[in-house]
Amino acid sequence: MTLTVEAALSSGAAFEPTSIAPDVSYGATDRLTLSIVHSGFATTGFRGSAGGGFCVTGADRGCAKIYNNAGGEALVDVVRGKLAVAVVGGVHALAFDTSFFAVKLGAQASYRDGNVTATVSPSVLVGVTEREAGNKGGGFLPVSIGAQVATPLFLAIGGGVAAPLDGASERWTARLGLIARYRVARSTTVAASMFLPQLAGGDAVSDTGTERRTANVWITYTR
Repeated sequence: MTLTVEAALSSGAAFEPTSIAPDVSYGATDRLTLSIVHSGFATTGFRGSAGGGFCVTGADRGCAKIYNNAGGEALVDVVRGKLAVAVVGGVHALAFDTSFFAVKLGAQASYRDGNVTATVSPSVLVGVTEREAGNKGGGFLPVSIGAQVATPLFLAIGGGVAAPLDGASERWTARLGLIARYRVARSTTVAASMFLPQLAGGDAVSDTGTERRTANVWITYTR
């Protein structure tokens, strides 16, 4: 189980919104994991979103709904070892206020060599409702590379590219951020990230650069 606090830290709109997003996973078999997810990371593979799950700052401070962005996923391990690969599929309610629902198909791959780990998690979400209202879906390509710099501490740099399926050439965004994870017990880790979710973008994307910022803090418990 992972509990994430997501907060926007953009200039002039700090903590607008702020949300609490729980992700709960269950190992149904040795290779199949079933999850109920709310965080932006679980949905797209990117840290750096805010507003999913239980939004606590209200409609006048960035919350579309008190409860928003929930999904169910199934992950199947395909390859294990230094190179690990899994496939994932699911159904997501991206926005309850507009009835935006989507199906997800993706993969998760990681390569570990000593203390260094590299990951890539491509996915596509395809809108199945309200497509004429803009719920076409999008593609996501998050990547990260990090290292175990001390026995309990892991540091990583992450980023990647995201784009809607409609108008991708003009509405793509590039993201970049830092992640720190600290193991406080055998079954428990705490972590934090700071991201620039629109460091660059297509011609139709405004406010690119460093003015838009987000922070995530999360705790993961594995039984």
